[in-house]
Amino acid sequence: MTDLAVIDIGSNSIRMVLYELGPKGTFKIRNDIKESVRLEEGMDESDCISAHKINQALKTLAMFRRVCDVIECDEIIAVGTEVLRSAQNSQEFLDRVRKEIGIEIRVLTGEEEAYFDYIGVIHSMELKQALLMDIGGGSTELIRVRKGILHESISLPYGAINLTRKFKLNGKLESDKEKKMKSFFRELYSTVPWLEEMQDQDYELVGIGGSLRAMAKIDRRRRDYPLDIVHHYSFKAKDAREVYDLLKSKSLSQRTKIKGLDDDRADIMVAPVASATELISYCNIDRITISGNGLREGLVYDYIYRTRTWQRGSNIETPLDLSIRSVIITSHLNAVHAENVHNLARNMYNCLQPLHHLSGDNDKIIRTAAMLHDSGASIRYYNHARHSFYVVLNSGLNGLTHRELLMSAYVAAAHYKEGLRPEYNRYARLLDEQDWDAIAKIGVLVRIAEGLDRSMSGIVSGIACEIEDKQVVLHTLAMVSPELEIRDAMRAADQFKRVYGKNLTIV
Repeated sequence: MTDLAVIDIGSNSIRMVLYELGPKGTFKIRNDIKESVRLEEGMDESDCISAHKINQALKTLAMFRRVCDVIECDEIIAVGTEVLRSAQNSQEFLDRVRKEIGIEIRVLTGEEEAYFDYIGVIHSMELKQALLMDIGGGSTELIRVRKGILHESISLPYGAINLTRKFKLNGKLESDKEKKMKSFFRELYSTVPWLEEMQDQDYELVGIGGSLRAMAKIDRRRRDYPLDIVHHYSFKAKDAREVYDLLKSKSLSQRTKIKGLDDDRADIMVAPVASATELISYCNIDRITISGNGLREGLVYDYIYRTRTWQRGSNIETPLDLSIRSVIITSHLNAVHAENVHNLARNMYNCLQPLHHLSGDNDKIIRTAAMLHDSGASIRYYNHARHSFYVVLNSGLNGLTHRELLMSAYVAAAHYKEGLRPEYNRYARLLDEQDWDAIAKIGVLVRIAEGLDRSMSGIVSGIACEIEDKQVVLHTLAMVSPELEIRDAMRAADQFKRVYGKNLTIV
């Protein structure tokens, strides 16, 4: 294991995330510490970071260094963004940090910042055609992704803090200020030629950074959304405009009372939300999806690529595969057994297609639930199916929509007995009856698949199905007699009949 600290010095905050790197490109967060230093405040006249802000930053970084020393951190990666790109005295600050604290800060170019944003997001979402937007305190990065590949990017020197200062947005937004601000954004976006090319194409906006996460949190609270998960939260453009209308109509003191908005961000929220809503209007985008990953995670993956034998193009190909593998490793699960259960469940799902009539692509749900059906045992073996629901839902799995994540958690819980729907009704409104039907039908298949690998030795290598009038016959393919495995799998026969309407026979 390697302990890695990533320190991100931005215009609004200084943040350190401690990561524990595991094998095969996996990692988990050990700690996350943030201080709202706001280095850019007061820079409008001199273009220099004030002495007061430099001292605040030095105290914060010294505290971060002590934390790293206590845990004996193996490596510290510290980067600065727009505030250190633009400040006239940034070199003085960098020199003091190096001499007084012993941390070397790398000042990223705008292109580098956009690239690391892309790397962080592409490893946590399966993107085909998207516009990535990272609104920081002093800059905004825009990245165009086509077929999963970064095509164009730009860093604009405007973010939450300097835009708030430019348009004096601390209080309620007056109509004349709003007109000037919207005109400014339209002119700004018109200077990026490839944004106009996107207007007649089907792009989604992927939001990165604290301001856009805060916007999504406000929307979640407005809708009484039952999942407290920011990553892959998706909402429509009209919802973003409603959040903007809510923010612009409030005084600063009123904004601090908006549910979901932290006090330390209330004074700078109008500008980034206005920037995002104007961008989706300019590019004719209908949906926003929030990424919990960005610059810092991009730096982690870059470090892994540079220092480890595991590389892109290995057997880990998708964000979902990587995060499932991470849970398996950190929870000390039997990876061979998990893969056996997945293969058998997928085998049955495919050959029972004429019977279950499930529409849509359920491959991710089957893979996640089958691979992590035993994940709850990391909490306690007894009743571990119940714990598996929580683990799947809260392990930070990537590459899944919230619907897919929730369905995977229910299927994982359903691999033992009847599942948990009555106990988790608070999530029910995120799923429709077709989803519940799929959960029941896939859940019993995972339960049967687990029984057929009861010895965890892969005795049953495959299944052939016969669908008859009153029964389904599963023919096991095995090198030795799987008598005990069949007996265990047949415990799901009653559940199978309730779900599929036919008797179950396994031979």
